[in-house]
Amino acid sequence: MSIVAVAGCGSTGRDRAGTVERPDPVSPVHQNQGGTLSAEQARAALLTVMDLPTGWSAKPDTGAAKKDSSDDYQECPKLAAVFKKADSADDISAGFTSPSDSDLSEAILPMTLSAAESLVAEFSDVVTTCKRLSSNTDDGMPFDMYMTALSFPKLADETFAFRTTATLMGATVNADMVLVRRSGVLCFIVHTARGRIDTAATEDVAQRAFAKIEKGL
Repeated sequence: MSIVAVAGCGSTGRDRAGTVERPDPVSPVHQNQGGTLSAEQARAALLTVMDLPTGWSAKPDTGAAKKDSSDDYQECPKLAAVFKKADSADDISAGFTSPSDSDLSEAILPMTLSAAESLVAEFSDVVTTCKRLSSNTDDGMPFDMYMTALSFPKLADETFAFRTTATLMGATVNADMVLVRRSGVLCFIVHTARGRIDTAATEDVAQRAFAKIEKGL
């Protein structure tokens, strides 16, 4: 699942989203619990650069084939399984660059209600279970990834967030992933940066993404 190929960690700055052992992914319940979106509706619900604050830019779609990252998580079969279930989210996605040059992607995965609820629970479980993983870059250089749950404002029916940290050649890469479920629709927000992540920007984009999905339901 390319949207979380490498993620971020405890950076040294004071982040608004402080790490916690495991946040309770419970949010207010809305009507239309069985609702979902068609693939066409989901694509229309994706953020565009016009939906974002001043200074953001859209990343062009290069059309490159998705990397099979299943081997990256052999130490934790549960993680490999949950990423495989979410892999098709990359089919409906958009990427952006922030004014501070960090990368942010959004992906939308329409599912049945029960499947969406199950996937959120599985993500929460594996982040608690698989806290450290070893992997390799495309060039074969080994590195370690560390995952921890994050506190995050509750959006929609369920919200779960976590951070992955990797240090490579002396540089720390952080990626925060926010998973928001509204009925049978899952929205993934992944914000990646070298060093400290602007968690206020992550929160702002996640709220904008949820608001646009809500209009489509």
